[in-house]
Amino acid sequence: MSSRNSRWFALSREHGTIVSMKRVYWIGIFGLVAICAMGEFLAYQDFLEKEPLIANNTSACSPKVRFSLLYPVEIYNPLNFNTPEETKATKIKTGSTSTQASEPTNPVSSPVSPAPVSINTNSRSYPLHQQITTTVFWIGEESNEENGFIANSDSAWDSMWQEHFGGVDNPDKREGFCPAFEAKENPFYVALPYNDLDDNGNRRKNAADIVYWGKDKNYTSSESMVKNHWLKITKNNRTVYAQWEDAGPFNYNDSNYVFGTERPSNTENSGAGLDVSPAVRDYLGLNDIDQVDWQFVDASDVPEGVWKQIVTTSQISF
Repeated sequence: MSSRNSRWFALSREHGTIVSMKRVYWIGIFGLVAICAMGEFLAYQDFLEKEPLIANNTSACSPKVRFSLLYPVEIYNPLNFNTPEETKATKIKTGSTSTQASEPTNPVSSPVSPAPVSINTNSRSYPLHQQITTTVFWIGEESNEENGFIANSDSAWDSMWQEHFGGVDNPDKREGFCPAFEAKENPFYVALPYNDLDDNGNRRKNAADIVYWGKDKNYTSSESMVKNHWLKITKNNRTVYAQWEDAGPFNYNDSNYVFGTERPSNTENSGAGLDVSPAVRDYLGLNDIDQVDWQFVDASDVPEGVWKQIVTTSQISF
């Protein structure tokens, strides 16, 4: 073999080796990407099996968390580019205003596995109401036979409830747990059959003695003792938190049940003792008429979750 041919042969072998190494390199890269994609897919499938309800309701009240509800940060969130400093700058909506949060709010993982309730030495222990028949109602619901011909455009404490909320909380038009518009107040709300105000809008004389927290402060005439208070509601192994925003169903002074241990006195709708919003319905997977367990909780004992994306603070508005 001539020296020229030998040199050509050596260069060919060297070039072939380089080409082979490049092939191995790119095969390795593509293989790594495929493994990562498969791992993400399997994690997502596992999440869907464990939390089908969350997966079917792909957004909380903020568009920023819609993707994150499907991919909790504990599993993997490829779109979570926020730095810890940016996360701390998260804003919490309260009513129609926003306040800067000193600590991060994490609506992403809370619906999947709510944070443990912190121990509050000043909190009360409230009775647990078990197997309470529960019906669904919503802000802006028109009057009909099913709701006793009582429209829900206003509430027991707010004559412009629908306007202050931001619209009709249509149970059939949802974006995740929320209405198909930006709600101004908490979409996780309930009604209980008690009103601390009488038919004339005056405080019931015995309200302070009946309401558990009625003597905690001096309530003004523009404040309800019970509006905005939190409930913990459980169905099977799922728990949601919601605020008390209306009186009903069908009764407005059933204090022996609401603040006692008796069963609801109402006989309509299978003896319903609790009305819940579409957001609560969807989170717990309730039927139109169902049964749940519920009890009051202090605000300090409410864990982070989608129910705290917007916290209602408005008071009596007639």
